[in-house]
Amino acid sequence: MLLERAGSLVIIAEKLANVDDAGQLVLVSGEAGVGKTALVEAFCRDYAPGSRVLLGHCDDLFAPRPLGPLTDIAHACGGPLQDALQAGDGPGAFDAFLEELSLPPRPVIAVIEDIHWADEATFDLIRFVARRLRRLRCLVILTYRDDLDRDHPLRVALGDLVESNVTRIQIQALSLDAVQAMAGSSAVDPAALHSATGGNPFFVAEVLAGGGHTLPSTVRDAVLGRAQSLSSSARDALDAAAILRDGSDAHLVSAVAGTAAAAVDECVAGGFLDDATGELRFRHDLTRLAIENAIPPVRRRRLHAQALESLGDDGDLTRRAHHALAADDANAVLHLAPLAAAQSTVLGAHREAAALLGGAVKYADLLPPDERAALFEARARACERIDDKDEAISVGREVLVYRRSVGDPTQLAVWLTWLGGVGMSAGTVEARNNVIEAITLLTPQGESADLARALAALARQHMMLFESEDAIDVGRRALDMAERLGQDEIAIHAEDTVGSAMTDLGDDAGFDILRQNLARCLAAGLDEDAARACFNLAGGLNLQYLPRLAAPYIEQGIAIATAADLPSALAGLLAQKADTAFLEGHWDQAVEQAQDVLQHVGPLNVGRLWVLATVAWVRVRRGDPDPLAPLEEMLAMAETIGFDPEPTIHLVKVEAAWLTSDPARAAVEFSEALETSSWLSSSLYRGQVALWSRRLDVAAPITPLGEPFLLHLAGRYREAAAVWHERGCPYEEADALGDSSDEADLRRSLEILQRLGARPRAAQVTRRLREIGVRTLPRGPRATTQASPAGLTTRELQVLALLCEHLSNSEIADRLVVSPKTVDHHVSAVLSKLSVSNRREAVAAAIALGLSPQNGEGPTTT
Repeated sequence: MLLERAGSLVIIAEKLANVDDAGQLVLVSGEAGVGKTALVEAFCRDYAPGSRVLLGHCDDLFAPRPLGPLTDIAHACGGPLQDALQAGDGPGAFDAFLEELSLPPRPVIAVIEDIHWADEATFDLIRFVARRLRRLRCLVILTYRDDLDRDHPLRVALGDLVESNVTRIQIQALSLDAVQAMAGSSAVDPAALHSATGGNPFFVAEVLAGGGHTLPSTVRDAVLGRAQSLSSSARDALDAAAILRDGSDAHLVSAVAGTAAAAVDECVAGGFLDDATGELRFRHDLTRLAIENAIPPVRRRRLHAQALESLGDDGDLTRRAHHALAADDANAVLHLAPLAAAQSTVLGAHREAAALLGGAVKYADLLPPDERAALFEARARACERIDDKDEAISVGREVLVYRRSVGDPTQLAVWLTWLGGVGMSAGTVEARNNVIEAITLLTPQGESADLARALAALARQHMMLFESEDAIDVGRRALDMAERLGQDEIAIHAEDTVGSAMTDLGDDAGFDILRQNLARCLAAGLDEDAARACFNLAGGLNLQYLPRLAAPYIEQGIAIATAADLPSALAGLLAQKADTAFLEGHWDQAVEQAQDVLQHVGPLNVGRLWVLATVAWVRVRRGDPDPLAPLEEMLAMAETIGFDPEPTIHLVKVEAAWLTSDPARAAVEFSEALETSSWLSSSLYRGQVALWSRRLDVAAPITPLGEPFLLHLAGRYREAAAVWHERGCPYEEADALGDSSDEADLRRSLEILQRLGARPRAAQVTRRLREIGVRTLPRGPRATTQASPAGLTTRELQVLALLCEHLSNSEIADRLVVSPKTVDHHVSAVLSKLSVSNRREAVAAAIALGLSPQNGEGPTTT
């Protein structure tokens, strides 16, 4: 009997009815035992008769099976999907799965249970399918627990699912009336039962199944109490099934438990196990957990050891490695974990590969030095792939110690180059020294691919530090050497660096090199390099204040990164998209995109500096509260990773002080900025520095670049504004006009600034107009006349509605499945746009504008 779920069933049925227009994705969440699986099973049975149902499960293993649910589906479907998985062809498996979703009878319903236990490759599969829903005609249902840790990777995966045809259903606990209905004629007091169980259907059912004469304090007590009714051999079988996890056959359970098949049958008859699919599964995972956790540690290790032996050499590698780790079998772990990690890597489950290798590292002292170094090297590379740069560098240093002890200069140099590249992306201090040492070791040996790679790495380091001339010089050496040796991939990397450094110097020939490099990458099928070329083209154009020209490369790069499932490249391109939106004056969009990027890159990723700077610029120019908070995180990052803050930090502070009528502070900040001279080669900053030098009367030893800056400094404000307008940079256009003394220019400046919401600069221009005698001025757009009240974005409206429910930032983060830091930024933006100083005033403003939940509005979902 399924109680209080009719509304959810109707919603899913409506989504199924809509698949003829576009595929639908339904996310079903709730606490353990609340009835997510029961809901999905009831829907498939009662609302979708005749539909083809594909069912996959995620498992609670030390490291989940790579593409585990897809493997389940492949066992049932066979064909190209199974062939691709057996061949280790992850992309081919994704494409084959799309074909399965399109086969008759239609519509197809794909169900993946317990995605909170999914591996990284399965998260990629979910994103892959979600991005293609509009051309599919199927219903995809995912279930998961909603009590996730803040750093759980599912939070990030769910944050990516923003399509309009994604529906979220949260299953709530049962009411007292429903518990009373379940209790029926039982002697148990329904109110006491509801209070003890919190209305959790599973716990209610377990108590009632146990007779209901006493109310156990935990689910564990209820399950174990009921299990006492089984024979001793059946309890042994239940223990074996618990450590084997779901999906095992009766023969394996019997072998591990050392019992007859009848013992397994008794577990099925008792309602603990279900064999409807031909594989044994617990009726509920809470049952399995209760049974497993009650097994004494020594017996548990023996059962895992027996499971490892019973699985034999043909068993699934990840499952075998899981049992080896649980059995504390060092030799088996050292043999199986690297093999399972390699398999996971091939299928794109990099996080799982890193976890498996991390488990093996605990036993590394048992290996001879060369094998130990190989294990650490694999672990370091796996951590680098999942953006865990800190661990990658830490483990990489262990490898470096070994490489030095062996005395092979070539192998030492190769590892120094790798470690230097990872270190630079995380900003570690020794990164450059590592690469320079590698070059020193390799140079006496003459030209080689290893030397060309090290030179290319050094060139990239120069570029990242705005040492553009050095980057071009070293990059050309690497490029020439790589081409002589026929090392195309190294040549592409070096050419990319040279082109990027040239654009930093304002040399337009650099764009030609980058375009040539992009064509070369596309021709060679190098998706990751092509996405990087798009990123650098867009970045160079944004540095030249040419966002309209940057936009097509960003979209091309996003398409490449999306199709090839390159999350790191995608995050970088989205950061460029945020910068483009900022330059074009779409500030709300820029902040939202920046916050999305911040959720997807690691805490030590240098890319965070870029988007934090974008957020800071917007806050300063809008006059938001606490505008420099993002800079504090940037500086904290810089201290942690040993990477000099970008000059943007200084320039944001200069502008912030100037806009708040503190020219003395602005001059001090500007003088401090000039002390960081290496970045003055960048054309982006030279124009800005020249302008601030004039405004603050502080000498700067540079020659300004860029036509609009030159026109502005020459007092040809209207001409400068025309160039900025042509480039699509409205704030810069208004800023140039705002320095004019002409009333028409100033009015035009004020109009643009008010439209942008640039309150501090608008106030300066207003004062300037009054100084020249103008008395009648526009008030700017009223909140009630804007398309969105108070100019709030969709996400900000959601946050405001939750503020009206008096939720904390942490609670709002849980509700919206975002990070608390993201909520902090949104709350600050809401306060600023509503012109209030605290949350209480924001709630009052929401009520006045009709935006509070009591007025019929609430947080929306996609």
